[in-house]
Amino acid sequence: TNAQHKVLPANIDWCSLAANNCSHHLVSKGEGTIEISQKLPLPFTILLSNNKFQTNYGFLLSANEKKAVIYRIKDSVKNMIDETDIEEHLVQSHGGDEQKFWFSVDSQNLFVKYGKGEMRDKRTILKLKISRNEQNLMKEIDYVHVEFVHTKNVPYDNDKIRVRIHKNPVISDPFFFKSNTTIDIQ
Repeated sequence: TNAQHKVLPANIDWCSLAANNCSHHLVSKGEGTIEISQKLPLPFTILLSNNKFQTNYGFLLSANEKKAVIYRIKDSVKNMIDETDIEEHLVQSHGGDEQKFWFSVDSQNLFVKYGKGEMRDKRTILKLKISRNEQNLMKEIDYVHVEFVHTKNVPYDNDKIRVRIHKNPVISDPFFFKSNTTIDIQ
């Protein structure tokens, strides 16, 4: 696919908030970034895996108002690799403002990253460096499974949650360009 990202609205069949479960393919096997933009404070999980129905290998991000945790799944066994409980890194329970979270995988550079805010390397919160002997397994990661954890005091609103699958992993910060054009305000 030549597209740089897919916008996945919450009301399409694979991503029904009422069903609490979403699954799709990465744009490119073994690499990409999943971005969640939400105006509702819904805890979520993102699973990047090599199989649609069972996970022999993959990475799981679980984020809520108390902590964010990354797990590695290998031979169907889930092990916690890293976590944070710093409030500004988590789902903010007050809601209102849009919150952006991203989870990035890169089988070429051998890392998995979790970030909040803009998809920039400077916004990385957790970064896992993966061993070269897992590179072939990482290249087989093709599936994205997203689940939102609904609570009774937060009503569903499909217009307030957006999921995007970006083709490229977050590997650096984009350049800033300075324009030679000036604007006179009179």
